[in-house]
Amino acid sequence: MASSHASSHPSRRRRRPARIDARALGVLTLRCVWAAVILWSEAGTFYAQVFGCKWPDAQLRKNGAASITRVLLVADPQVLDARSYPGRSAPAMYLTQKLVDQYLRKSFRTVLKQNPDVIIFLGDMLDGGRFALDDAEYAAYHARFREIFRVPEGHRAPKVHYLPGNHDVGLGGPDASYSAKAREHFRATYGPINSVKSIGEHSFIFLDAPGLVEEDYRRFALGELFDGSYPGVEGGAIEFIMKLRQDLPPAPRILLSHIPLWRPNLAACGPQREHAHGIHQGTGLGYQNLLLHDTSTFVLDSLKPDLIFSGDDHDYCDTRHQSTTGLPEGVREITVKSFSMAMGIQQPGYQLLSLAPPFADATLPTHSTTPCALPSELFILSAIYAPLAALSILFLLINHLRLAFSSRSSPLCSSSTQKSKRPRGVHLAQLKTGAPPRPRTTFAPVITRRSSGLVSPATSMPPSDTEPDYDDLEAGAGPMSPGVGGGGHYFFGPGSSIRYTTPYSSEGEYDHTSLDSPSEYLSPVDLPSPSYARTPLRIRRVSRLGTFGGSSSASSSPSFLSSVCANPTIQRYLLRPARNACIAVGGKHVVHVWRLAGGADGVLGRWARDTWDVLWVALALYALLWAWFAF
Repeated sequence: MASSHASSHPSRRRRRPARIDARALGVLTLRCVWAAVILWSEAGTFYAQVFGCKWPDAQLRKNGAASITRVLLVADPQVLDARSYPGRSAPAMYLTQKLVDQYLRKSFRTVLKQNPDVIIFLGDMLDGGRFALDDAEYAAYHARFREIFRVPEGHRAPKVHYLPGNHDVGLGGPDASYSAKAREHFRATYGPINSVKSIGEHSFIFLDAPGLVEEDYRRFALGELFDGSYPGVEGGAIEFIMKLRQDLPPAPRILLSHIPLWRPNLAACGPQREHAHGIHQGTGLGYQNLLLHDTSTFVLDSLKPDLIFSGDDHDYCDTRHQSTTGLPEGVREITVKSFSMAMGIQQPGYQLLSLAPPFADATLPTHSTTPCALPSELFILSAIYAPLAALSILFLLINHLRLAFSSRSSPLCSSSTQKSKRPRGVHLAQLKTGAPPRPRTTFAPVITRRSSGLVSPATSMPPSDTEPDYDDLEAGAGPMSPGVGGGGHYFFGPGSSIRYTTPYSSEGEYDHTSLDSPSEYLSPVDLPSPSYARTPLRIRRVSRLGTFGGSSSASSSPSFLSSVCANPTIQRYLLRPARNACIAVGGKHVVHVWRLAGGADGVLGRWARDTWDVLWVALALYALLWAWFAF
């Protein structure tokens, strides 16, 4: 009894749960995956790496340091120019520059969040600063460096110091491609080449290592020794060292040399180094991997440093040198990793240095340092983005193939081939109420053409058994889109006349009318007014007007790619010439496969649209993050 009562009330019936669109769900899932991956790879991993490397202040504070000065050491950023990779084409070099510049910019912006007090660049700021550039070219090159490594202004802005490198001032004697004004350019833009600066109550000695190597060549050619008899070049590195030896700056002293000091060939560099071997003693035009043995001894014995920082090698190295400083463990030298992703290492890096004022107990250390790593952009591109893009494309293709071969949701099935669950000509309301079926109305195409102001006789077509039931057409619905059915495509719009035909159908209904030509449009304002038109048309429900949509997925809005491809201008000037070009170069089979797969509404067409729907979200988010770090 209760069940019969419940069945008499349609509102109380249990509704069938809505089916999940597998195609839309797959696109949405991939969009979310790409958004999460790009956010993490382009921003999250950088912040995680940077803030995971803390300032080494703990031991100094434990020793009772009243204040701590924090120094950020950056080595070998080497901003690229057109000469950096001679074998690459201009477009490839342009993309390489943009990618490397963005990596440097993003990394530096993130590292600045650690609020250093002082920033020191350990040489090779510009990859091509040593080449023959005029003043305007060098100024533009340097401005690009300043834009990438932009330091905030204000009273809390960190102070920045620069050390010359072999890519900045050159090394190895005169060369046709090197500029004789390289050192002049460096002094004008970065400051003095050899200098001593007091930072955090420590004496930092900035040594022109490339100049020292060039002087060493001259000294060796003359057979001179480092016994004080060879004065060196006026204003050069040897003269600078000899003057400091007579009046050393107060300790503790920290030496900064772009080129590392001598050590046994391939000596161990510690576990932080990526390469399996140590630094190789090599030399050539424009470079020398290590200072010579006698030169290194001369520097150590003259300056008596407590700590040494160097660059040039691009990889990390931690070693110790024996000298006459009296330190039983020797002098520690740290070669800082390159800050750039284009210097042959997987993970670029930088160095954090914390300084404390000298303690009353001279045995307590006044400095503490730690290396920090940056994310590997090459790993992100090759091991994350590329595989994810391939998996996304494969997933969408498999998903569409599965839907294509599914009997219930095949995108290859048109609406005209699907069976109707109710008898033809019988309304849904009649099935519910049990009323006798009414005679079926016909949708007979009738066209009246205007010609010289006269109306041609109307021609009626008999109803077809394959013609779909259009009982739900709303009278005077206005312009409509093409509809798919047994009778073909139908259009309603301005351009021709339509009239109703006799005789009456049962119960005062009229036969519907249509067109005998799909290229003409019908306008309700041109309908004639016969005498029987006073009887109002019975307007049926309009819930099935979507039948005229002509697609099994008419409920979904067209994608951006579909709208662009439907543009006549795009089709005329882009799509058709591209298709003809493919056929001309032997792509006829591709066109055949495209047609066999259903064209734009088939498997390949929908797969291409869904792939674009996923990728444009990823590209838009990537561009947004690019702009965020760029500005």
